[in-house]
Amino acid sequence: MKIAITTMLCAAAILSTPALAQDTATAATPAVATAQDTANPVVCRMAYHEGTVISAKRTCLTEQQWKTLRLENQQAVRELQIRADFQLRN
Repeated sequence: MKIAITTMLCAAAILSTPALAQDTATAATPAVATAQDTANPVVCRMAYHEGTVISAKRTCLTEQQWKTLRLENQQAVRELQIRADFQLRN
C-alpha cells in the first residue's frame, strides 16, 4: 500500500511537469541573439499536456533555465515522497 501511494504521488508530480514548464515559458521569451547568447543558447522543447494528443506548446528557455526547472521539479517530487512517507508512518 505504501509503495502504491508513493508511486501515485510521483506520477502526479511527473505529470504536472509540463504545466510547470508552461508557467515559466510565458515569462521567458527569447530575444534577438547577441554575443552573450552564444554562451547560453535558447533551447525550444515541445510540452505535451497529459490527456491531449494534438495540443502541444512550444517552450523556449535557455539551458540554464531548463536546468533550474528540472532541479525544481526533482525537489518537488522529493518533497512529495517525503510527505507521503511521513503521512503513512503517522
